[in-house]
Amino acid sequence: MAECKEDWLSQYLELPGGIPSHDTFNRIYSLLDPAEFRDLFTGWVKDMLIDTPLSGVVAIDGKTVRGSRDKSGSAIHMVNAWSAEAGISLGQYKVDRKSNEITAVPEFLDKLAIEGCMVTADAMSCQKRIASKVLKSKADYLLAVKNNQRKLYGELDRYFTEYWQKNPLDNPEVPQYSEKADKGHGRVEQRRAGY
Repeated sequence: MAECKEDWLSQYLELPGGIPSHDTFNRIYSLLDPAEFRDLFTGWVKDMLIDTPLSGVVAIDGKTVRGSRDKSGSAIHMVNAWSAEAGISLGQYKVDRKSNEITAVPEFLDKLAIEGCMVTADAMSCQKRIASKVLKSKADYLLAVKNNQRKLYGELDRYFTEYWQKNPLDNPEVPQYSEKADKGHGRVEQRRAGY
């Protein structure tokens, strides 16, 4: 791959022996401080987007890196911010465990240029602190709600049950909705969105 970019790389590096080997690149990357690289990458993406500010959906999601389990059974878990419209990752944030997403996401949001965007996240990020950070960034949010927020979930369930009882779907003045069920990764997910 690097051979294809030799002209570009030679603008920044002296390459008297040609393109370095895969092992050389690997040694260089292994010497980088991950947190410093993350901050530099996120800053670089922000700088690249200065003339064309983001809009549209920015999806925040955590994933366990496949094949990263060590002998103790621990695996690398990352939180990623993806701009659907721009088609790029705005950055990634490594967390110790999946449960640490709740504390990592607010810190991560401070580093992102998300003004004017719609930030989406799963139920783990349905936290007051995260919603506040999004609003402080002059963005909007759409957060999934599950029973991890029992009181909020109950209030929403009651509201929508009463709303649909008072406003049946065959009423043309009532907003319609789309429903989709997915099965995969050992679970069944059902999504409903009104429009």
